[in-house]
Amino acid sequence: MKIASRREVDVNSLWPGSPIEGTGGALSPDGGRAALLYLRDGEVYLSLFEIDSAIALTYELVDTVRPQTLSWSPDGGMVATFAPSAGAPGITDIWVLHLDRHELICLTAGLAGHASFPSWSPDGKWLVFNSYEPPLRPDHPPHLYAAQLDPALLTQLTWGPAIDRFPQISPDGENVVFHRNGDLWLLKPGDQPTPLTHTGDLRATAPPGPV
Repeated sequence: MKIASRREVDVNSLWPGSPIEGTGGALSPDGGRAALLYLRDGEVYLSLFEIDSAIALTYELVDTVRPQTLSWSPDGGMVATFAPSAGAPGITDIWVLHLDRHELICLTAGLAGHASFPSWSPDGKWLVFNSYEPPLRPDHPPHLYAAQLDPALLTQLTWGPAIDRFPQISPDGENVVFHRNGDLWLLKPGDQPTPLTHTGDLRATAPPGPV
């Protein structure tokens, strides 16, 4: 995925004459700005605008199919999303847009998996996400990974036959809570994951494909 163009436009003229399909939206941490991912006439756009302003900074994104969800960094200086590659079916990467320098960075280029659902650390220096292990196949379930921004570093956090998804980082940045086979689990630094609930089937196997 890359930025083809960016321009400032009136919010009321963003979508003239053609319907849009929203694929992600979020408010900034201070509540003063909004971000919207959407498709229009087969093209992908990301618009950011002040809540009390009529002007939107709009990026046209290419070499992708359908980015999904948006997540602002805690300081409001970056937004993260996950997006399929137009030229690599089955591969989905985590991307971060630096708003101050209009730079789009892929955090998972070397993973070659199906990465999704990024969650920011409180200091904005790293994210956690889930991804199917490469090569992509049913017996390689999704596990948790951490991506450090600077310097760039990928670390796998969980292993095994369980299905690990939807991670969220605690407010102090120390722990990660996530979904494993129908239950909530807690991952502490240096420890094995432990269950917080006991309602799911812990013997479950991976689904037949990315979710």
